[in-house]
Amino acid sequence: MVQRFSALNPDLMDQTAAAHPISRIARPEEIANAIVWLLSDAASFAVGSPLVIDAGYTTR
Repeated sequence: MVQRFSALNPDLMDQTAAAHPISRIARPEEIANAIVWLLSDAASFAVGSPLVIDAGYTTR
């Protein structure tokens, strides 16, 4: 999905990555890992709180 959107503006990926403190966009498996964790027993005490997966974007 991101690749199709960025095809309209070749600089979009670089601009988006530059907006994040770690200077890159998440890989799909990084988002998937967070979802897997939320669905696991390891997250059994995580109730009613958001899990922000944005590479620190909201801290800027």
